[in-house]
Amino acid sequence: MKFISARNEHLVREDGLTYFIDTSNPPSRFCDDIALGVHEGWTVTFAALQIAYFLGFQDVIIIGLDHRYQFEGRPNDVSIMREGDPNHFSDGYFGAGQDWDNPDLARSEESYRIARQQFEAAGRRIVDATVDGACREFEKVNYEEYFRLGA
Repeated sequence: MKFISARNEHLVREDGLTYFIDTSNPPSRFCDDIALGVHEGWTVTFAALQIAYFLGFQDVIIIGLDHRYQFEGRPNDVSIMREGDPNHFSDGYFGAGQDWDNPDLARSEESYRIARQQFEAAGRRIVDATVDGACREFEKVNYEEYFRLGA
């Protein structure tokens, strides 16, 4: 399944496995009904957590949330990627010459706290199994132990 911001509907066709989500005017900061919209929360991870909540996941295991960025300027400023992307899993994630918004770690962390509170209030949980991740807003679990690797 794919969940795409409605502002990008010109790039992809909606079908049985592709859904457009309104991110322009959600009714609340954490929207548990994505048919009403999704708050972007200054990070795609926050949008993904709202989708996971809506889909009914009881436990969400985050992998790859390193929460470190190299950038110049202030949070939310538009920057142009000068060369390969040092901030994502692939240096081509944002390619050279592409615009991107500088991360806002403080607002991202605020959004993570809201997501965690929503999940916990419903008896659900979010854990972070990122190896050497810098985010401290979710319970940390050891990746290898959690997935029982090497046993």
